[in-house]
Amino acid sequence: MIPTASNLPDDIEALRAIIVTQARELAEQTRRLEARDTLIETLKAQLASL
Repeated sequence: MIPTASNLPDDIEALRAIIVTQARELAEQTRRLEARDTLIETLKAQLASL
């Protein structure tokens, strides 16, 4: 569930945990996008050499 302003916890540690989780998820998505982009460029190069 994505927290909204109306259901965010008041506890600072809980808020920090949300931020840490979101940062990890963002880093994982960034890694996946970079891997996908690398694969696409590799496949483009292979196609160009055919």
